[in-house]
Amino acid sequence: MKNKLSKKNIERYSRQIILKNVGPLGQLKIINSRILVVGAGGLGCPIIDYLGRAGVKNLGVIDHDKVSLSNLHRQNIYDLSDLGKYKVDVVKRKIKKINRSLNLKIYKKRINQKNANNIIKNFDIIFDGSDNFKTKFLLNEYSIKNKKILIVGAISKFDGHIFTFNFKDKKTPCLKCFYQTEPDDDILNCEAEGVLGPVAGIVGNIQASEGLKKILNIGNDLNKLILIINLLNLEFRKVVFNKKKKLYMWKLIILSFLFLNFFSFSHSESNIKFLSLKNEKVNVRYGPGFDFPIKFIYLKKYLPVQVIDSKENFRRIIDHKKNSGWIHWTQLRKANSIIVLEDKIVFKKNSKFSEPIIKVKKGRLVLVEKCINSWCNIKTDKYNGWLENDNVWGFVK
Repeated sequence: MKNKLSKKNIERYSRQIILKNVGPLGQLKIINSRILVVGAGGLGCPIIDYLGRAGVKNLGVIDHDKVSLSNLHRQNIYDLSDLGKYKVDVVKRKIKKINRSLNLKIYKKRINQKNANNIIKNFDIIFDGSDNFKTKFLLNEYSIKNKKILIVGAISKFDGHIFTFNFKDKKTPCLKCFYQTEPDDDILNCEAEGVLGPVAGIVGNIQASEGLKKILNIGNDLNKLILIINLLNLEFRKVVFNKKKKLYMWKLIILSFLFLNFFSFSHSESNIKFLSLKNEKVNVRYGPGFDFPIKFIYLKKYLPVQVIDSKENFRRIIDHKKNSGWIHWTQLRKANSIIVLEDKIVFKKNSKFSEPIIKVKKGRLVLVEKCINSWCNIKTDKYNGWLENDNVWGFVK
């Protein structure tokens, strides 16, 4: 552990050292800190970059992914020459050019239940730059267990969320105190929801700033607060939340509930003939993984599709026009819509002897309220009626 600044470091960090709240002792705290960044993507890149420039010497980075072209608009460490390379390898090469004294340890893997404890226990502050709630809740769990500081970031569209948790304090709330149950990863899915590039940079830089403040023990932090950013309307606000009583008892109940629901979905999915698309924009790929190129894009929410194959988290689907491809399972929901395959009459009641309301043209997507025998009740803002469910695509018998 360093206890004295070299002349080179005094010069290098002079603009930081002259700050009243930093000084030489503060700079030594930064140099001697031990930081882990989980995820070298849109959030991880600015965190790694600015902590490395600030003087953090002991830095760990964990990411299993490779650089792709779609990363470049928001992940500022990478360029075209890095495509196809492991992100942690690129990070190590480039950050060492900025700070040669950096002791950078890379983990070319996913963080999971098996390795999380052995990795996290070696660091003081954990930065969450992941893009899924499974990882965020895992980091939350093991940061509590090891009494670490956890700084969480999340981005989607024009929005960002930031949390700071100090689990050395038993009274501090945690991620589960805010979310209670694990949210749907769709809200963090940049591929499905999209994200404005600067949102990642702003949120990542705020995370880095919060981390440096924690190292220096200065200023106000986000303890018991969430910072919510909306760049579309240029709004910044803080929301208060508190530690929930009997959290660990609820944790068991919640996990049991999630397990039962997951099992129910997984078990029943194979018995469901049709599902429908969950989002307005869904990328369909040539194969079961994000590394496969996009085959085509659906731009119609609730479009019914049939699942014809599955592999891990991906499902092969086919539509009413016999187009097929692979999508992530989070893009599917239980079917509540149909495509009519011929012109059909909508009746006021579920009988051909009832009053006709309107004719639905071939190829029309309609949402279904309920189905009884051979009839389906459909409802729009203009009409509510019944049509026969023969020669339609998407009816679940």
